[in-house]
Amino acid sequence: MRKIIAAAVALSLMMLWGCGSDGEYYTKEKHVEKEKVSLADDNSSNVTGYYTLKGAIMNMVNMAVAEDVLKIGEYSGDLDTDLQAVINEITTVDPIGIYGVSSINIEQTRVLTYREVSVSIQYKKSPEEIRNIVSVGGEYELLNRISLMLDSFGSSAVFAVSDSDFVPQDIEKIIYALWMRTGARAIGLDGVSVSEYPEESERFILELDAVYIMETEELERLAEETDAKAAEAAALIGGESMAERISGINAYLAENVVFDTSAQRVVNEMQGSQRKTGVYTACGAFIEGEAAQSGFVLAASAMLEHLGIEHTVETGTVGDDIWSWIVINVDDESWIFDPTAIQAGREDFFAPESEIGENYIKW
Repeated sequence: MRKIIAAAVALSLMMLWGCGSDGEYYTKEKHVEKEKVSLADDNSSNVTGYYTLKGAIMNMVNMAVAEDVLKIGEYSGDLDTDLQAVINEITTVDPIGIYGVSSINIEQTRVLTYREVSVSIQYKKSPEEIRNIVSVGGEYELLNRISLMLDSFGSSAVFAVSDSDFVPQDIEKIIYALWMRTGARAIGLDGVSVSEYPEESERFILELDAVYIMETEELERLAEETDAKAAEAAALIGGESMAERISGINAYLAENVVFDTSAQRVVNEMQGSQRKTGVYTACGAFIEGEAAQSGFVLAASAMLEHLGIEHTVETGTVGDDIWSWIVINVDDESWIFDPTAIQAGREDFFAPESEIGENYIKW
């Protein structure tokens, strides 16, 4: 089930030409005739209809502009009705509006041949937060961006997702699976809070806030030390065939790292959202000499990196346990490498996916 915090905004608008009215998300003042004005230039405004009107106000929102004046000459449609509709759409339907806009206030002034619409926007987020929203076109780009955030120990990121084919059902599980792909840099993650604006939508804003157990400098130091240990361990692995090298990695970890069986209960209960202390990481395996199932997989992944063996870490379930494993292409066939299969009572730690894949259910 999704555990996502969302912002819901309700809007009640009444807009009548020539009289003032107030609403929760905007105010409208009586129009004032200017006495001494010059005629508007023909090119004074490109706001000529509903879509250009919305585009002008949305441009303000995207740039986090608080105030602007729209000079409107010839206009196809009812300006008052369109203003009402645009403000309603931005504050209750458009993801960026729901995420960042608190209210939109307008004041209109008639000036002989044109009208001036003064737009004032109150924001819930800072200008920097709104301008730093990253637009992504679909699942592949979004997952890559999240991976980069985790790999660099990033603390926050906001994405505008526009691909209707991707509606995250279990984003927390997805984040955990991506974290498991960061190898020696999968260190010290306390947790990631997730918010979606709006929920259950084809277009949405996804806000991620990561918290780490220690400062970035310490995370970087541990990551470098862990990677160096992984390189030392990889240098001990011999063999020419893939099976020989995988057997070497499996044996090295079994001989040098204590398998923490109690940690699996925590992972299962927390659905992978537990604090990523040393035992759950490659740092625990290489530096502390003790690791949970995830720590074995991350250590093996780091060694494979130094051996130049392309692979992918997958996460899901094996039986009732949340589990991670490694997939390697061997002669155009996918093989599963499970560094803790033997500890879990399974004989096959490296076998074709076609033979044992039914036991490994990917998230």
